[in-house]
Amino acid sequence: MSYYNIFEEKEKGSYTPGFFLMKLSFPFNINDLSELSTENLGTFAHEYVHFLQNTSTPYGLWQAMIFYQAISEFFSFVKKNKPSKLPVKDYSLSDTMKRRLDLENEASGFRGFIDIPENQILDIRRRIVNIHEKRIERITLGFRDVHGELQEKTFGANIIKESMAAMFQEIIHPESQLDHWAMPYHIVKRIASQISPKIKDDTKKLIGLCFISLHTLNPGMTLIDHMVYANDNPDKDIIDIFEHFVKESKVLTNNRACISIEKLGDEIAETYKSVVQKFLFGNNSDRKLEYLAEIVDRGKISNGMVPLLRLLTEHDINAELLQLAVEACGTPVIWNDFGNLSIPNTVEQGKPDLEIWALLANQSFYKRMSNVNQLVCPMFPICQIFTKDYIKNECYELPWQGPECIMTLIGGSLGLE
Repeated sequence: MSYYNIFEEKEKGSYTPGFFLMKLSFPFNINDLSELSTENLGTFAHEYVHFLQNTSTPYGLWQAMIFYQAISEFFSFVKKNKPSKLPVKDYSLSDTMKRRLDLENEASGFRGFIDIPENQILDIRRRIVNIHEKRIERITLGFRDVHGELQEKTFGANIIKESMAAMFQEIIHPESQLDHWAMPYHIVKRIASQISPKIKDDTKKLIGLCFISLHTLNPGMTLIDHMVYANDNPDKDIIDIFEHFVKESKVLTNNRACISIEKLGDEIAETYKSVVQKFLFGNNSDRKLEYLAEIVDRGKISNGMVPLLRLLTEHDINAELLQLAVEACGTPVIWNDFGNLSIPNTVEQGKPDLEIWALLANQSFYKRMSNVNQLVCPMFPICQIFTKDYIKNECYELPWQGPECIMTLIGGSLGLE
């Protein structure tokens, strides 16, 4: 199992899906985004859109749950077998976990970057595939890359999320489009120019359509279908299209029940909170989610707040508007190599909320134990900022040993010495 960061072009920024970590390549003050240059504000917006995709869409929450469940299963193996050497080599996925990860991989589609000639036509195709006896409609994109090699890639959430964030960024900083020629950037615009020419230049509408697609667990097919609808109804704005989507779309559940998009969102949000509650706190009923539960609830359709659509309906997307979004929708943990670190506060007490910190620590623990190339605790660079340069020798070896830190707490819970 692998985890990945969504890297913005030239590594100006990154975001880690499911673990709510944003890294920026420049100094920032989360309480005053107006201090950022236009270029840096565009980069911040790009990564912040990834955060909203993660917290306010069913796809984003569903993907995160699968990551947590996979780590939990690995930790159960560690607790039972007490491996003596790293990385852990004897662990293998259960059939249930393999099925979940394969379904996530199918919905996510192509991960990576490929240079494509600017005038390259995409061969867009649909076909039915069987993933663990589940029939899924797959969208593929065929093309020749800049080296003339024929490629075929699955069109899914990864391409959609990056295209969406890039378009948002370009509204703020138009020059950034010069760095967005590779796949996955601009792929949604290329598709629109081929199948939806009437809306191909309406960037806000294309962003909204991407957002709509992430409210299902087959984003590629959903986006293609609603691009066609938007093209057939060019006078409808993105709010009209979203309302049509919510009203007319239905989802078939595993038990063959037909439910609305709104109900799907509510059910996934509640399941997410239950899964992350167990992941972080186990069976300790005295600890309850605060920050993560709050931001997930704020993004639900049923609560009437659709953050990205509200941003898109404003005339100007600028620092002031992004500041309002941050205040309304929360933030991930944000850091840089200059010593800036922003940890969101608890909902009621106004002090740093460590739920996301705990998620990051669990992911880091997993990476240290499972990755042969991970020789230093993955939390090391952020902990240096958080703990004011305090480090211990075990950070370079077995971080769950030595003086107490969040890694020793996780190690203790797994029975490691």
